[in-house]
Amino acid sequence: MKILFKILLLLLVTTSVVAKSPPPGLGSDLPANILIMLDVSSSMNNGAAASPLSTPLDVAVDSNGNIFVAQVGHHLIKKFDANGNFIKSWGGWGSGLGQFKYALRIDVDSDDNVYASNYLNHRVDKFDNNGIIKCCDSSFNGSGRLKYPDALAIDRENNDIYVSYWNKEVFKINQENTLIYRQRVQDLIEGSSGNYPFGLSIHGDDLYIAHAYIKYYSKISKLARFPGPPDPWDGPYTKMFPTSGYAWDIKVSDNGVYVANWATHQVQRFSHSGVLEKSWGTQGTAANQFQSPSGLSIDKAGNVYVVDRYNHAIKKFDKDGNFISYIGGKSKLDIAKESIKWIVSNTELNKGANFGLMTWDSSARMLVEIKPSGAQEIFNIVDGITANCPFPSCTDIGKAM
Repeated sequence: MKILFKILLLLLVTTSVVAKSPPPGLGSDLPANILIMLDVSSSMNNGAAASPLSTPLDVAVDSNGNIFVAQVGHHLIKKFDANGNFIKSWGGWGSGLGQFKYALRIDVDSDDNVYASNYLNHRVDKFDNNGIIKCCDSSFNGSGRLKYPDALAIDRENNDIYVSYWNKEVFKINQENTLIYRQRVQDLIEGSSGNYPFGLSIHGDDLYIAHAYIKYYSKISKLARFPGPPDPWDGPYTKMFPTSGYAWDIKVSDNGVYVANWATHQVQRFSHSGVLEKSWGTQGTAANQFQSPSGLSIDKAGNVYVVDRYNHAIKKFDKDGNFISYIGGKSKLDIAKESIKWIVSNTELNKGANFGLMTWDSSARMLVEIKPSGAQEIFNIVDGITANCPFPSCTDIGKAM
């Protein structure tokens, strides 16, 4: 009577797999019954440690095409070259120089220095192009008045810093850390609900604001201290333009006004006068699709970089929305599926073995019964598996067993 072995592979995260020989004395004709179990709770959609990016929030591109990414959950800024090759990262959790407590937004100035809004440290930090921060002249807080900064833009004409204050106002700070003026964003819009300025951009004499929780962006003269007449909708300084979804970021170039719409998974391009000219993107994982775009940048050639937050990628498009390339883009589920395909296609591992595949979140589902043809069947279907269970209780190994 042959002894049957079952090997349980719990692919919660990517791990290395080592093939083991049968115990001594059992012979070489021993079949192995291998059940692969795959977690398909929505936590598997998070970025993998093996991927260059995990839930990035913002992006900036310097004059040489280097790409800087705010990886907010890891409190890091990552630098890639123009071809998407990783160069270095810096930061880490803390309140010291060069450390972050949530680096939300980033931008570069005319000298290719890198700036980051350091949310819980209540300051904007300035680094050189290689991530080196200098003592005493590299943190900006408007003479101590800046609190909870997030939205950020650098005016490359004079390197003035525009940064949001407590989700309600926009500060203008010069390189001497002097607060030049502050603008209440609720003055720009009728009522104060949902005005959250989460994206800023400077173009010419105008400041553009993306409002995270209303479907508008606004345009105000950067020279204006106040929005003008009592009704800001009709005033000479402020204009409001509707977007397809919640405007999480905005970047403006000579080619137009680009808006990242979070909930509609779309990028829109408007003329400088606010006329919609182009839009692209739907929800999904393809090259021209997004899962909640959260940040934008434009290089000197006019190419548009989009933070595809929950696809864990930075995607590069030309000015008209034609896909060019991307950085990152792998989730824990992607890495796990790659590992499964490697296992079932490896002749040394699957020789004489029977394979089966089970998925689980709140319950277990046997997708492929353990059988001689299991390896090929698993290989054929695994790419189509998705992770959709959104609740922490979904993954329950007890139910799977």
